Amino acid sequence: MLKRRTVLLLIGFPFYVLLLSFLSTLLWMFVFHPIDAWSEIVVTWSWVEEPGWWMIGVVPGLLIATTQYLFIVPLFDVRVRVRRDGRPLLPSLIGAAFVGALGMTALILALTDVVGLLRNNQAREYDNEWSLFAIIFTTLVCSWLIWTPLLAIFSRRRPHRTTPGRLVGLLLGGTIAEMVVIIPVDLLVRYRGQCYCATASFHGTWLAVLALLWLTGPGIVLAVTSKRRRAWLSHHCANCGYAKGPSPGAKCSECGYAWVGQ
Repeated sequence: MLKRRTVLLLIGFPFYVLLLSFLSTLLWMFVFHPIDAWSEIVVTWSWVEEPGWWMIGVVPGLLIATTQYLFIVPLFDVRVRVRRDGRPLLPSLIGAAFVGALGMTALILALTDVVGLLRNNQAREYDNEWSLFAIIFTTLVCSWLIWTPLLAIFSRRRPHRTTPGRLVGLLLGGTIAEMVVIIPVDLLVRYRGQCYCATASFHGTWLAVLALLWLTGPGIVLAVTSKRRRAWLSHHCANCGYAKGPSPGAKCSECGYAWVGQ
């Protein structure tokens, strides 16, 4: 028989993807046209008829839900670690790398328009939105491949029990710093251009907001599970899960793992 967690995942995951798709579309519309966003999305539902909705709603919703799942699932096992023996933190790192890639892609898109403003006093406006989406997707994938090994190196230099929280804090701070750069560029592009929705910085602003949306889910889970995880690690070996006992010593008697810094 299927486990309860698997059943809940099969039932809840599609609904969660739809929710994130709706939120992604809502954020897109607020970045695009804040005044009419709510009426266009909730009242008229005209956005569903647009073929591009799949690229601004469903695809981001699916990517966010999947990478959040990769990040969160290892946290339900309180033995969070990066080891060859035992449940690894690698899925969490892959998931966290996605939000880092979102921020890097958003920053690159904004800097692209900065170059256009310096050269031509106006950002480039793409005639074909699908070519712009292809550029965004390629940049996102390349950034994802860069962030994953960087976060793996970072995680191996930090205590296992604090790694997820440190990652979320690092990515949140980086995303906020990127938005400080991206938003003024977007506003300047909108002031000098005719169709700002066809520029790179517009999409960069949207991606940065999506990064903040991504961080909301893991942030809530970390807040809920951190106490249980700390309590478990204070009485068990983070490497093999062996109970420390009343006189634990400096190392685990089962696997020899040093508890200093655990």
